[in-house]
Amino acid sequence: MRYSLLNRFRGTLWGAALGDLDFTPLSKKQSQQPTSWGKMAVWGTESLIEQGKFDLADWRHLTEKFLELDANSANAPTPGAIIATLPIVLFSHEYKAKLRQNLEQVVSIWQDEPELRDGALAVGYAIAQCLREKLNRATLIPKTLAFLADSQTPLVQQLQQVQILLEENASLELARTQLCRNAQPQSTPIALSFYCFLSTLEDFRLSVARAARSGYQAPITCTITGALSGAYNSTVGIPAGWRLSWNQPRWGITSDSHLFQLADNLFAVWSGVYDASTAKQVQQMSAIAAPRVIQPR
Repeated sequence: MRYSLLNRFRGTLWGAALGDLDFTPLSKKQSQQPTSWGKMAVWGTESLIEQGKFDLADWRHLTEKFLELDANSANAPTPGAIIATLPIVLFSHEYKAKLRQNLEQVVSIWQDEPELRDGALAVGYAIAQCLREKLNRATLIPKTLAFLADSQTPLVQQLQQVQILLEENASLELARTQLCRNAQPQSTPIALSFYCFLSTLEDFRLSVARAARSGYQAPITCTITGALSGAYNSTVGIPAGWRLSWNQPRWGITSDSHLFQLADNLFAVWSGVYDASTAKQVQQMSAIAAPRVIQPR
């Protein structure tokens, strides 16, 4: 394994949270506010840990609670809602059928909206490929489109555009111009996130910085880019200095250490070494991975 699966779990959540920070020096949209769906991601993670499984009824309850607190999200779930699905992706990443089923169920709680469903499936599939160390820059988008099956949402066309832009090594400015020419509020941030991630695959800092400079729904674009790049590069690829940027409560938690603990406990539940009744986890988990990732020597 290039990076441990635990570090990829951590990297996914930490990368998303860091992407959700206010990068005003980088973004043209300095008045935009961070997404609010991170809090739902934290609650969802806690639910998976406490229940030891994906409990649809519990997620319905948490969603009702969340939407009561956030009237804007209640009116129309945005692509930012995809952030709330990250714990589901981490928990279900090893099997495509399970991943699809769980994501479709949780998205249906919020709104039976094909674009939001496709966005969650696309981001979830890409992160799952990172966690299983199966991601190939040249084939990720074609495989993602295949995972979306026969969908005809605007996201499909925009991801096809991203594939062409990547093959042509197009600049960020050109990518932004083409993708925003007929911008779709639900799909364009996701398409830009895929472009920023795949065009600078090995560099978390640059991926998120380019997402911020894209200027289109920057908080959402940066958060999704951060989750994708964090899953691929793990915590190892995230600049240590960025921990200093977490200087106030975010997502309803006070520190990145708390987020790491949630990621560790979620990983322990997924791997079967967490006892929810005693809230204790086995510490020696260094050789745990998705099926067929660890190969015999």
